[in-house]
Amino acid sequence: MERVVGRAAASVWEAGNNASTSSGGEAMGVGSSSSWLSGFKEDDAVQTPTCVSFVDPQGSVGAKVLFNLAYGLPTLAFLVFLTWRLKPALKRLVRSQSQIMRTYYSFLWVVCALNLFRCWFQIAESAQSAGGRNERLWNVMWLLTMTGMTVMEVSVVTFLSQGYVATGKEALVRTLCISGLFALVDAVVKMVLIFGAGTSLFIYHADSPTPLEADMSWAKWGFWTAHHLLYCVVYAFILVLPHTHLRDFLPARPSFYRYVALLCANNFGLVVGAMMVGSKHVTGYCVYGFFNFLYFACYPPLLYMTFLSEFFIDDELELEHAYYSEMREAGYFDDIDFQQ
Repeated sequence: MERVVGRAAASVWEAGNNASTSSGGEAMGVGSSSSWLSGFKEDDAVQTPTCVSFVDPQGSVGAKVLFNLAYGLPTLAFLVFLTWRLKPALKRLVRSQSQIMRTYYSFLWVVCALNLFRCWFQIAESAQSAGGRNERLWNVMWLLTMTGMTVMEVSVVTFLSQGYVATGKEALVRTLCISGLFALVDAVVKMVLIFGAGTSLFIYHADSPTPLEADMSWAKWGFWTAHHLLYCVVYAFILVLPHTHLRDFLPARPSFYRYVALLCANNFGLVVGAMMVGSKHVTGYCVYGFFNFLYFACYPPLLYMTFLSEFFIDDELELEHAYYSEMREAGYFDDIDFQQ
């Protein structure tokens, strides 16, 4: 009887020990699986979507340098073209005495130089293996570049919208005042948002706990949506003007309206991209980054081809006409019968 009771007690003790072991194993399994899941979530949170690099290059040093080179090479190529054409351009500007063309040509050089220096600065900052980037200088470089682009872009529309009301000097002074004031207000608003409200307009903070969620805020992308929407509405209004009684206030050159249509389409793409990012769509970074790249890479050449190229081509035609007149006065064509 005692043996039977002893065996029963031993079996009960073994069963209890096995149950505690299995429950402990299950608890350990649950704990390990939960820690694995949390680790997976942490790894997933650290990874930055590729589309973000279209706006602010992320990832390895090589990837950052590659994206910044893609932004800088078109500007560098255009600066090489301007340098190649510098001597005849200066001769034309000296002979013409056109203050308007001198101003735009100078703006073109300054803006391209600022854009190229900004790309070089970002490459140098990205190549640093230790330490983070200098956010204050990064923001200042972006502000300077975009202020120069704003002055140049607004001054074109301001000057051409004045028609023939004022002389060249009066129109130039009025144009610089209006475009400079607009660019100043735009820069002040951006500085208040960046340095006052802490809104990161140009930088993606990958080191924050939730960088993607923090960057997709309407405080940032709502500003860019309103900013580009304003430009889009203005350019669309200019495209409508030729069909109204106000058409005499704008030039009749088709190249001007092609210029306005391209900028209107580009700003519309930027509005779509900004709204997508603000609405938590990651692909909006790709859309916004693509149209932003088109703007910085193509706007200086577009401005040159629309307004300055014809000015310099006219100079070459004038030179050919002057050479022809000199040769005809010297009697080189006296023996030629043009009626045949």
